[in-house]
Amino acid sequence: MKKIILTSIIVSSLFLGCSKKVKPTDVILSNEINMESRPLNFESTRVENNAHSGKYYSSTDSIKQFAVGYSYVLPDSLKGRKLTVYFTAWLRESELPLDGSVVLSLNTSKGNVGWHAFGDKYRPTYKAGEWVQLNDSITYQANLIAGDYVELGIIGMKSKGKDAFDMDDLNIKYKFSK
Repeated sequence: MKKIILTSIIVSSLFLGCSKKVKPTDVILSNEINMESRPLNFESTRVENNAHSGKYYSSTDSIKQFAVGYSYVLPDSLKGRKLTVYFTAWLRESELPLDGSVVLSLNTSKGNVGWHAFGDKYRPTYKAGEWVQLNDSITYQANLIAGDYVELGIIGMKSKGKDAFDMDDLNIKYKFSK
């Protein structure tokens, strides 16, 4: 428990220290998805031992395609604001070239309006078989998240390649701005 609290404090400090100044009208929500809990799509991809932290991690391949993830349906009170999503995750693949990515999907009542794959930032310095941290963000303009139904999903994905794509310690921070 102390490890989880300490990790949360460190990650929060990193996000707050690296992000722009928070305005009083901003709303910030965050979620830590460690593999010891039961996040979205975890049971089918859970692997024990050799995790980045804890006992479990999520592992997938090009047949299963989707690793662990998180889905958030926006409440009406937060719609119509600009949304910046910050995330960090620990990733690992055993073979080069690297084919896995972290994907953000923005869905509304009109269908999918945003699909962004992140992974290129960790590829240049990557060594096969080692955990590497990916930090990234994306901003959605207010008009994209103003509909009746708005859902944001973040998930690990591997659509090609023979090896496994592993993901652990996914942290997400949502910043809603006027």
